[in-house]
Amino acid sequence: MKNTPLKTTVIDILSSQRKPVSVPILMKLLSSKKYTPNKTTLYRLLGKMKKESLVEEILLDSNLSFYELKSHNHHHHFMCEKCKAIHCVIDKPLEKIVNQLEHKLKNKGLQIQSHQFSFSGYCKNCIS
Repeated sequence: MKNTPLKTTVIDILSSQRKPVSVPILMKLLSSKKYTPNKTTLYRLLGKMKKESLVEEILLDSNLSFYELKSHNHHHHFMCEKCKAIHCVIDKPLEKIVNQLEHKLKNKGLQIQSHQFSFSGYCKNCIS
C-alpha cells in the first residue's frame, strides 16, 4: 500500500493521540486538518493498514471499534462506562500471564491469531 497524504495524516493523528481513537473522532481530527474523506474510504484505509500491521483494531464497546498504531509493547485498555474515556493499561505481570495462557492454548493445538482483553468500569472523575 503506497503512502498517500490521507494515510500519512491518519498515522500522524494516531501517533499524537497516544490512545485508541474511534472513526467518528478520527473524522473530526481529519476535518481539523482539512481532510474530509467519507467513512467508507476511512474504514477501507484502516482495514488495509490493519492488514499491513500498522494499526490495531480494539473492540472496547460493542457498537464501536477503536484504532491505534500497532506497537511492539502489547497492552490492554480500560474504558469508563460513563464518559467513555480510554486508558492504556501497561502491566508487565499481566502480559506475562496472558503470554503463559496463550502458550498453554498453543500446546493444546489451538492457533492464536489475536485476543481481546479489556477492563471497564468508572474512571476517577466519574466516581466522584
